[in-house]
Amino acid sequence: MGRLYTELSKDTPGIELIPTNFKNTAPWFFDILVDGRKELKEYLIKREIGTREFYPPLHSEPAYGCKESFPVAEEIAKKGLWLPPSIKLTDEQIQYICSEIKEYYKKVC
Repeated sequence: MGRLYTELSKDTPGIELIPTNFKNTAPWFFDILVDGRKELKEYLIKREIGTREFYPPLHSEPAYGCKESFPVAEEIAKKGLWLPPSIKLTDEQIQYICSEIKEYYKKVC
């Protein structure tokens, strides 16, 4: 799943892939970083492609009472989007998801 997502997405303008060493890692989800996350998410949902935003950065959770700022974590949390993960996803479904993301960015870039 991760390798196919990477191969199909690597040249898509508007998204940044998170480097993953597939030799030592078998990801159970696939992340991208994007500007305009809300708009891309809405576009994908209209095409029945499930996605969700990254969790807020841990230091921002009230339970930790952290008053410091961690700009890198905050920026990644603001841009992060999870694409559909599943061992049941077919290659064709991943191709469809990636083609819709490319189509979106053709319209906005």
